[in-house]
Amino acid sequence: MRFKGVSTGRFSLRRKSPAVQPPPPAAAAKPSIVKSAALPAASAKPSSSSDALPSRRELEEVFRKFDSNGDGKISRSEVSSVMSALECSATEEEIDRMMKETDSNNDGFISFDEFVTANTKGVDAARVMRDLESAFKMYDLNNDGRISVEELYRVLKNLGEVSTFQECQQMIKGVDSNNRDSVSFEDFKAMMTARRP
Repeated sequence: MRFKGVSTGRFSLRRKSPAVQPPPPAAAAKPSIVKSAALPAASAKPSSSSDALPSRRELEEVFRKFDSNGDGKISRSEVSSVMSALECSATEEEIDRMMKETDSNNDGFISFDEFVTANTKGVDAARVMRDLESAFKMYDLNNDGRISVEELYRVLKNLGEVSTFQECQQMIKGVDSNNRDSVSFEDFKAMMTARRP
């Protein structure tokens, strides 16, 4: 069972997979353009930080989430819309910074190539951990250190993902290691860093 397509780091959303799934989370506290890390099966083995790099297909899926008008580039307003949908309190200055850091040709848009570069360069273990913490906090709406079924359902709904409450229960159950009907950061980290079969 997968928790759907959570992402970490700079630009992040969720990815769809064949099993019941919601979308990937985006940045929280101080947003940056989130690195996408697919949520592997809960039974998979943990991976090294280099294995946490997203695949091209995963990056394409996240890019399409941001590129809401399908024109092949991400505008400042599209970044702002996604951040708002995620209830991420990014300031105008933070969104400007994300755009400036990612838009290497300064045309005012983020191309897919710029998106890939921003989400794969300079990834180290400390950054992966910070990105995981930011992604977790985005789902932990009440800041109690756990992601409940209700929180998962609400965030996915805000992302525009169609998942029933029962599907969210299944996702939580597939990751919850101690049967508390919620996901701790340790569960979340194990799921996000697990190697896919």
